[in-house]
Amino acid sequence: RFYALRNKAHENQNKITFIAQHTLSMSRIPQILRHINTLSPKTSFRVMPVNNHDCQSLFLKEGDLLLCYQNSNQAINFTQASILKIKLGNDYLLPVVSKELALKLGPIKEGMYLPLLMYPKGGFLAESLASTCLPSIFRDYRVELVCESAFSASLKEMVLGSMGVAWLANDLIKKELESGELISLEETLGSVVLDVLLFCNEDAGNDQVTNAFNIIGSF
Repeated sequence: RFYALRNKAHENQNKITFIAQHTLSMSRIPQILRHINTLSPKTSFRVMPVNNHDCQSLFLKEGDLLLCYQNSNQAINFTQASILKIKLGNDYLLPVVSKELALKLGPIKEGMYLPLLMYPKGGFLAESLASTCLPSIFRDYRVELVCESAFSASLKEMVLGSMGVAWLANDLIKKELESGELISLEETLGSVVLDVLLFCNEDAGNDQVTNAFNIIGSF
């Protein structure tokens, strides 16, 4: 019955399917949807969070819009002429620690003990770190891998709980950095620059999709 009521409620609405990398579905999608709704209030959405490596295939199968990351070693492109692309600036993976743990660890120096919270091997964020920051981290510090999680939100809560250091997307932790709950260790441990990309499938057959794409690109 719930699904019947939901379908009836959406009958007269234009629904846009957003494929989004997990972290971006939390850090950017809410703001994007609010902005679209302000200018196009009758538009409804379906958001499908997915791993960055799976974004392209799911987008081609089911998506109208795709929001994802790319780094300098892993470019994302489509051969289809119907797919449009814009860059929505950058995000940054920053090594952060809670204020409490920062005080306990003291100044970051080579050879010291460093508890890490990491992404599992093989994922996009893990590979981004493996090709940039991690080689020197494992060389210069006594690392303990406290926990692995594929979800940035989970790692964020662990960092706030003083369990260790994790590289988190800047867009996801702006408030905590500004309030002092989290402290950046970027100067000593390094960071990763990520491009934030938006793709639009014009073959979706929905004018609202192209309209939403243009709205997002304008802000």
